[in-house]
Amino acid sequence: MRELKLDDDAFAGLSAQILRQGGSFQFRARGSSMTPFIRDGDLLTIAPVDVADLQIGDVVLYCTRRDSVVVHRVVGRAIEGGESVLQTRGDARLDADSPVPEDAVLGRAVRLERGDRVLHLDRGLQQLGARLWISVHPLRRGASRLVRGTKEFALRSLQALQSLPPYRRLARSRVGTRARYRPASRADAGDLARLFGRQSLPGVRGSAGAFARRVAAGEADGLALVATVGDRAAGCVAMRRFPDDQPLYPGWWLLGPVVRARYRRAGIGEGLLRLALEQAAREGATWIYLLIREDDTATRALARKAGFLPASLPKLQGVWEEPGGRDQSSRVILSRALFTRNHRSHT
Repeated sequence: MRELKLDDDAFAGLSAQILRQGGSFQFRARGSSMTPFIRDGDLLTIAPVDVADLQIGDVVLYCTRRDSVVVHRVVGRAIEGGESVLQTRGDARLDADSPVPEDAVLGRAVRLERGDRVLHLDRGLQQLGARLWISVHPLRRGASRLVRGTKEFALRSLQALQSLPPYRRLARSRVGTRARYRPASRADAGDLARLFGRQSLPGVRGSAGAFARRVAAGEADGLALVATVGDRAAGCVAMRRFPDDQPLYPGWWLLGPVVRARYRRAGIGEGLLRLALEQAAREGATWIYLLIREDDTATRALARKAGFLPASLPKLQGVWEEPGGRDQSSRVILSRALFTRNHRSHT
């Protein structure tokens, strides 16, 4: 079977056309929001469905308000503004999605192929297991709060320890010297998605994690580097160059660097940022931009050390401030000039 690679707009349009004509199609799931029932790389079969026939536990393909395509499970129905909407949620998530209008539903996932294994999602044990999973959601939420609280306490304790000069010196000599840097590959896609998580990247639909995963897999334009310590991914950085027909986002934009908590203060973020700037210069970039949270003092200090300075992009910031625009008021734009590929980049 021939596989096509499509962006969200093309995929949504083709899906709707096939399903309206009564046909079905297959595509590979990407991401981890539906684990443990649907995993990254599983082959899903989507079939037409009458929204009135959907039941709690069914897995649906639908378009979001941002025109991205999502496969999540139906966990309820509600009335909003006098109209019926579906309540959906990823099996790995605790929070529900935004309400899904019935006309946004494209089809229902009815079959899953994982290697030699074939599962029917709309009946039998899979449907029973899905309903049980939905019913234990309150218990999962309570357990998650307990785990999250424990992790937050451990992280704050680690951060306090990492702020001490003796710790930083020890981390650089024992951990930083073991770090190895290389271009990200398809095998790194999962690590990049987890490290970047659901944060946003200017001009990119979906989460930064999803974008970084696509870059590593060769499915999106951009560059990605990963730092490893031993056989574990310790950190990563990604970049995207926007085309000339998107003047709001001039040139190259940097995503990261992001470093796992246990590997911070070891110089890995500096190494990733330095190599990313050198790689962008080799690609011909003359300027690179970085968008950070206003309260992210650690990344700001790292960027300042690498030569980044505050930048102003009035047109882009004006769009953010428009009613209904994306709220980036708590973000700061930084930029840095780069040498061309014919010059050595000093960082």
